[in-house]
Amino acid sequence: MYKRWSRMVQWLSIIFVLALSTGQANAQEADINVTLEEGIDGLVRPEHGFPIKVTLENTSGRNISGDLAILLHPRGVANQSVIKAVDLPAETTKTVNLSLPNDDLSYQYSSNNGTVLQQVQFYENGWRNGTETPLSGDLMLTNVQGTMDDVYVGIYSTDPDAYPSLKQYSASSQSMLQLLTMTEEDFPESSLGLDMLNMIFVDQVSIQTLSEEQQQAIIAWVRQGGVFVAGGDPAAATKLGGMSAFLPLQSGAALPANPAIFPGVEMIQGDLHPEASYVSSLGTPETPLAASRDVGSGAVVQLFFSPAAVDFSAWEEVGATFWNDLMSPHAVAMNDDRYYLGNVQRAASLFPAQTLPVWGISLVVALFVIAVFPLSYFLLKRLDKREHMWWIVPVVSLVICLMTFVIGAKDRLAGTEVNEASIIDLHPHGTATGYGSIAYLTSNGGDKAYKVNQQLQNVSTNAIGQFEGAHGAVQYGQESTSILYKDTGFWSIYGVNGDVSLSTEGSLKGDLKREGSQLFGELVNETNLTFTQMYLLTGNQTVPLGAVGAGDTLQLDASVDTILMGAPTMNAFQGLTSLIDASEQIKQSQVEAMMNAKQNMVNNRTKKTHEPMPVLVGISQDRLYSEGEHLDVTAMHLVFQPINVEETLQGEVKLNNTNLTLSVDPLDEASEVHYIESYSVGVREELYVSAGTFQFTYQLPPNEPLDRVTWQELTIEPDTSMYGSTFSIYNRTTETWEDLGTFAELPAGDYLSDEGSIELKLVTTEEISAGLPQVELIGEGKND
Repeated sequence: MYKRWSRMVQWLSIIFVLALSTGQANAQEADINVTLEEGIDGLVRPEHGFPIKVTLENTSGRNISGDLAILLHPRGVANQSVIKAVDLPAETTKTVNLSLPNDDLSYQYSSNNGTVLQQVQFYENGWRNGTETPLSGDLMLTNVQGTMDDVYVGIYSTDPDAYPSLKQYSASSQSMLQLLTMTEEDFPESSLGLDMLNMIFVDQVSIQTLSEEQQQAIIAWVRQGGVFVAGGDPAAATKLGGMSAFLPLQSGAALPANPAIFPGVEMIQGDLHPEASYVSSLGTPETPLAASRDVGSGAVVQLFFSPAAVDFSAWEEVGATFWNDLMSPHAVAMNDDRYYLGNVQRAASLFPAQTLPVWGISLVVALFVIAVFPLSYFLLKRLDKREHMWWIVPVVSLVICLMTFVIGAKDRLAGTEVNEASIIDLHPHGTATGYGSIAYLTSNGGDKAYKVNQQLQNVSTNAIGQFEGAHGAVQYGQESTSILYKDTGFWSIYGVNGDVSLSTEGSLKGDLKREGSQLFGELVNETNLTFTQMYLLTGNQTVPLGAVGAGDTLQLDASVDTILMGAPTMNAFQGLTSLIDASEQIKQSQVEAMMNAKQNMVNNRTKKTHEPMPVLVGISQDRLYSEGEHLDVTAMHLVFQPINVEETLQGEVKLNNTNLTLSVDPLDEASEVHYIESYSVGVREELYVSAGTFQFTYQLPPNEPLDRVTWQELTIEPDTSMYGSTFSIYNRTTETWEDLGTFAELPAGDYLSDEGSIELKLVTTEEISAGLPQVELIGEGKND
């Protein structure tokens, strides 16, 4: 017995050793060794795209060809792979540059006892049907992530350490400045890789050495909301390559140092582009230090000197003044609007279905009862064939069920249905940017392949809960993006998202005038889009204008009852949905979801991309993104563009909180504004602040007719529920602060500045959440 157990232990030991050695041999038999370099300067911004360098070393001694795949879990909702075809000859090393959508590190572990998932994979003969090749090395993304709310600035310069003053910039108490040193290799060939940056700062260096694809990626990134800051350089027009077309200064020349500003620092000066403006808060009005020009949803800022100058670095209070004034308006990247992309996905995922009305169902049931019982019975009795009732009743029932199924499901039997939905901002010179989503409704299961053109860029199968969780893959190409799915379900919805980048060949231009309550003029659609309906949003009102085709002109004659032709309020955004025919429930739901998203985008931006003007909203159902003739594509796109309306103000003019722009600023370091919430008109907006002292500035909108209004009366009503708090108002005549009490009726001239602002001060001894003061200005308008 002892010998038997001894032999068994020996055999088990041998088997264990053999298994262990086999496992070690397999680990050593990896055909490709992988090395990863992630992000920019070793850092990745959470929930944003980033670049990655994948170095592949073929150690197998044979040629390998297939797809490199990086498995991601964007926001933890679905598996997604970014794939790229790679050829690896035997005993060679190749570096592959990719741009990846965001990856949620918390989902790198499977539910199987925390097992780590391999994220870097290689499939010989392709991702869809190939075999996985064993790899070694860096098989997981281990990127070091900063804080999402930090301000990320990429510095591209010959001496990145020459800007110590930039480190003094303070975005807010909740965020930090992340200065990332960039090299030529850090610039990806896709704007997705730059998504993690708020700004790119280029000084005393040429970007012409970058490839054409890298330069185009920078331009696309700016159009999608990035901010490009160029240091002062007389040779900027040649050094900045493709970006030189967007500089605020049309030409630049070196000027002698101005001792009144920076002794010994060379300045540049040139002709200001018609679409650019000086950054007035920098320097004195006579000696501006920078200019800014909007490009799509982003901006290009040009400094008139190099910040690397030694004397500039010693400028008194440079961090607290110059950099804060320059960077604060752009601190929040426009691509943070993607937080509301779920609404666009929701719109895309709504597919029409054929339904029978109640009366139709009642008629079918009635005909069924008549056919099965009285009609069949008496007919068979007459023919003396009543024994056939046993099969006639189930057959008729089956036919009725099949007919009902075919009528209800006919839209799902023809093949894949495709819905496109997007929110688009029109810009001058025929460009448009925004956010789009495509949903695919499958008629059967299995593997699927789709293509998206370059009008939808940075495509991701990120679902955010709206679509099914099939394993999808994205393969970026020069002409289009391939979307691949494995093992899709029957009658299931899958989808992708991306950044809109359209060439619309023009914009919406019009000569719009308002006299009294009438809006008239003409609107010219210079774009290549067809609008089934146009609306004008101004104040609390949504004004239907009509349909207009590409290249056509729409004559306007509409009624407007808003006080002032200005930026739309929440009521205007919500009012558009109510104008959609109630019988078109899907269209109404799509418009409602995307209008809510657009309203949130506007309310949450710290950088205003438009003047406070009325906004045109067009509904376009053009097919924009999907490639493939066999697809059944429907579309719902909301297109936005601000437009000026000439108006005259006569008689009594009243402005209130709806028309005035409010800014709330803490007056000491301990004070903090948590948020200001806007609700429907008629409901007092909510303010949530810490204990401390705050300045409220109510600003009249820039509107030429308002310059001819004589303001007579000002009424202010603070929220009486703000216990332990007091409001005061600044009297510009006496240059003193006056207590407001619970209600104040004041002569407007004593409190309204020449620039059109009213200043209040709040002092509170505790944290409060209460309504904002209600302000009303009353004056007399004159048309002369």
